[in-house]
Amino acid sequence: MRSDGLMLFVARGFGTGLVPRAPGTVGSLLGIPLYLGLLRTGWPPLEQAMALVLFVVFACGVAGRAEASLGKHDSGEIVIDEIAGMAIALFGHEPTLLNIAVIFSFFRFFDIVKVWPANLIDRRMSGGRGVVLDDVVSGLYASLLAWGLGF
Repeated sequence: MRSDGLMLFVARGFGTGLVPRAPGTVGSLLGIPLYLGLLRTGWPPLEQAMALVLFVVFACGVAGRAEASLGKHDSGEIVIDEIAGMAIALFGHEPTLLNIAVIFSFFRFFDIVKVWPANLIDRRMSGGRGVVLDDVVSGLYASLLAWGLGF
């Protein structure tokens, strides 16, 4: 597989970005095993957080290359941003089925509505950073809401 093909495969969430309906929602589901995998490492929370930051940096690069390759800003096919945002939303929360379901719902809400500054990032920031960072903000909002409601 050519490097562009591999990069698009990763940006598209291993194909989930190509589903005909709600690719962002389907792609967001991949943030769950990413977070659970971080938990299984046994690393301290600070190291897990650093790994998530590195994933966000990686996602920005991949999303930027995918965007250029597809010729469209924030194409719906690119879901690596949802993967990162969902993993961030779950970070620090107990991985129970209820918590995951509630936080997933919160994340999808914030990702679709794009509450400030996510909407500003989405409109004004170009390249991979613009694709990914609005989802990072949505993940943070989802996490904070979950904490505030006791999840």
